[in-house]
Parts: sequence; structure tokens; C-alpha cells
Amino acid sequence: MNFAKKAAVVGAVGAVLGIGLTTPAIVSAADASGASAQAALVKPASRASAEVLANAILDRWEPVAIEAGVHSSTWRDVLYTSLRLMDVSVLQSLDEVRGDIQTNAKTAYAKFTQAIRSAIMQSYQQGLVGKGHMKLALTTNDQVFIPITPCRILDTRMIGGPPNSGGPIASGTSRRFFFYYTESNWSWATGAFGSAGQGGAAGLATSACPGTMLTTAQGTLGSVAPSAAVATVTAANTTAAGNFIIWGGAGAAPSTSAVNWLAGQAVANTTVIPAGGRGAVKDFAIQVNGPSGQADAIVDVIGYFVENHATELACIQLNASGPIGAGSNGFVSYPACTTGYTRTGGFCVGLQGTILFDTGPVACGIFNPMSTAISVTAATICCRVPGQ
Repeated sequence: MNFAKKAAVVGAVGAVLGIGLTTPAIVSAADASGASAQAALVKPASRASAEVLANAILDRWEPVAIEAGVHSSTWRDVLYTSLRLMDVSVLQSLDEVRGDIQTNAKTAYAKFTQAIRSAIMQSYQQGLVGKGHMKLALTTNDQVFIPITPCRILDTRMIGGPPNSGGPIASGTSRRFFFYYTESNWSWATGAFGSAGQGGAAGLATSACPGTMLTTAQGTLGSVAPSAAVATVTAANTTAAGNFIIWGGAGAAPSTSAVNWLAGQAVANTTVIPAGGRGAVKDFAIQVNGPSGQADAIVDVIGYFVENHATELACIQLNASGPIGAGSNGFVSYPACTTGYTRTGGFCVGLQGTILFDTGPVACGIFNPMSTAISVTAATICCRVPGQ
């Protein structure tokens, strides 16, 4: 698909989806080909406001997302909801990120998603010292914050009615939801294992939102269940003044609200949601607090808190074999580690009676005293810290 056609697709899905947040037009078909598309990618955004910067950044990167095959109907909505709440200084740093879409869109987009996670971490650090617009501090210090590429885990507008608990939440009532998952065939849109979907990102979460899935389920969150989620919560389709109370779901609801609104408003706020302990309470609960009315809830997770602990390394063994001639010396090179892994050791395997004379970091050196050739294996141990 050429860029002119892709721009038409972007035009069809680029508008924010039904929560009252408008965005300007994205790259037009006339500007979305060849050098013009590259120029659109590298042109700096305006320094006016968070909303303007967020839209300009997304205008530039949406064609890249399409080219890389990672675009979805909620792509712009999810990212805009999170970006517009960041401090302008953070967005200005994000605006400096560049990628060469003409060479490799997937590589360029990977650079963008890493920059998004860095921007979320910057916002968290600002929150710790009371600066910026995203107040992400946690009451306990023995926690590790893991930013992820924002993922939509809940949208009550997209869930069916009873028994699926879809549609707006009525005043005085609450519903319970998950904010991470542990099974590889889970979908935030359609669910699995007898649990209804939550109207979130389409497709299997292991590919659509790997940051929300434990590594035991083929995700990238790590092997330890998070103690809390950091999420941007949006109230939409509000019919009367009220607020969301969000908590772990176990015990009585707290008195502090996460999002406040007037009738007809669409309002978003970023908050920390403690884990509820699974079971019947799932991970968290949302209650609409007000004398009347109802509201839809939209939740985009931007990171997790995990209790601080010694992280067990994820290690693999890579083998390479080669022949050593009869009565001669020979070398078998250690295989290089897979990208993302670091060599932590290695060893050689040969027939009994062979003489190992070199175990350097490059190769196994072996003398073969036998009257026939032998095969020698050089093994590399490669490790990495799991998760983000």
C-alpha cells in the first residue's frame, strides 16, 4: 500500500473515538508519499501546549505505525489520552525523536515506543517530586515502576450488555476488572477462560499489549504479579455530575475520587490503582459516585508497580559444533548471543581424552590426540533481565 492510500486509511481512523477529544487533520494524501512523508516525520512540532504537541507527535508517527503494521482503530485515541496529560517539557523531549520510515518502519516505530516509555518514566519522576501534571507517586517506596507502551485494557462502551457487564456504570454501582493477565490466549477485547472481555485492545494481548502480560504468558511484564497499575482513566458519556472511585475491589470503597466531572464532560486523569488480590474481586473496581446519572469508563494502562526483589536472570544456551582433525589442534568459535542477551559464560564439550588448551571468550581451543577426527561443541551461556 503506498503512502497516499495509507493516508486515506489514517484519515478514516485518526479521529479520537467518541470521548469528546478532537484532533486536527493528520497527514493528507497529497503530503503522504516519498520525501513529503519523510519531511512530515522530521518536522518539529509546535511548542504551544500539551494538546498541540501531542497531536503533532501523533500526526508524524501515525503513518509509521501503519507502515510498521502496528496501527489499530484505537491507536491514536490511546496515545493521545496519555500524552495530553504529560508536562510540555516531557512532550518536547518526545518531539525530538526521529526515525527513518523510508529505511525501516518497524525499527523506527520501535524507537518511538521506547521513547514513549521514557516519557512515561519522566512523568513518573516528576510526580515523585510534585512537578508536572501526572501525579504518579506511590505511598510505599519499596516498589519498582515499569513503564509500558500505553494499552487500553477497558472500555465499557465496547462491552456487550448483561451478562457481560457492558455499557455505562450507573451511579451508586461498581464493577470489577483485570489490569494484567497471566494466560497467553487472553484478549482485552474478548476475554478468555470464561471471563468476558473488557472492550480493550483487539487481538491477543501477548501481541497487542505484551507489556500487560506476565512473561509466563509470553508477555514482557516480568514473572512477578504487579502490586499496582498506573493508568489514565477517562469518564465518557456522563449524564450527571459525579466521579469515579477506583480501588483494589477488596473491602469498602475509599472516599477519594480518581476522576471528577460535570454532566456532559469527558474528563481524563492518571492515577495509581492498587491490586485487589484477584479471585472474585479481580484486580480493581470502579464505582460511579453521584446522586444520579451514569458514565462509561475507559482505562489505558501506562505502567505497573512491582515489589522490589532480586530478579532472576533469564538465560539460554547456544551451541556451535565443528570438527577437529586427527592429531591436530583446532578451534570452535562460541556462538554470539541473541540480541538483548549478554554472554555470561561458556564451555566446551569434546570426546574424553582430548586436551583443552584455550577457553577464551572467542573460541574453544582443543588438541585431538585421536587417530580420527572428532566433533567439538562450543556452548555460550547468554542471559538478560526479564521484562522491560
